[in-house]
Amino acid sequence: MSLQFQSAWQPAPVLERSSPQGDRRADQRIRQQVHAEMALWLGDHAGPSFGVLLRDLSTTGAGIIHSGRLKLGAKYLLEIPRPGQEALSALFTVLRCEQIAGGLFNVRLEPDSVLEIAVRASLRRADQAQTPKRRGRHAFVALVTTLFVTAAALTYLRLLL
Repeated sequence: MSLQFQSAWQPAPVLERSSPQGDRRADQRIRQQVHAEMALWLGDHAGPSFGVLLRDLSTTGAGIIHSGRLKLGAKYLLEIPRPGQEALSALFTVLRCEQIAGGLFNVRLEPDSVLEIAVRASLRRADQAQTPKRRGRHAFVALVTTLFVTAAALTYLRLLL
């Protein structure tokens, strides 16, 4: 499953809390429509992929629009393209699937591995934060070594004269 990010103009994402009467997720969510791909999860691999419209995303779920009904409780791999980065892929379980106007379906998904995604992102950030420190240490060691070799060479030359 491979989906390229489409760089068409899109409005900035909107953060908002859900209303108790509407969607039941109480967490803050990012509302921005993005074309994504989904595939039925077959235990150890994904089935054929199909396009969906991602409407919103939060740490506890996602909302999509799809042209077909998805089975409640079924697991799907959702792949969200990101510009200049690897696509974000995660397993989701269908919580609700309601038909709306135009024969489309409003689907609510719950992620199966929020913690795994958060841990991977955290480890990446920690590794990126340590990289400049390592470069700084290497530069310091190289500078000290250069100064030591230069001082030894000057001392040796003085002994020869």
